[in-house]
Amino acid sequence: MADHEDHDLKIEVPIDEFIEQVAERAAERALEKHAAQCPIGKLEKRVDKLEETKAVTVGFVAGASAVGGLIGSLAIGVVAVVAKLFGS
Repeated sequence: MADHEDHDLKIEVPIDEFIEQVAERAAERALEKHAAQCPIGKLEKRVDKLEETKAVTVGFVAGASAVGGLIGSLAIGVVAVVAKLFGS
């Protein structure tokens, strides 16, 4: 625990350096407070979730299209083979 005498301690620092340190500390605290309270952070999380959902949906559509195309081409191939067998 700090002694009462610590409050009376005098340190000599150039005024420019002191002002810069005080300004930096104030800016850090302001940014920390802003980051904790800013609603944009919540919006960013929601946008990220929407982007993930869109990517999953596009993936499912592309996968379904690929599977449908494969099944269609196999069906046409089977019909062609059957037509050759019975057509000959």
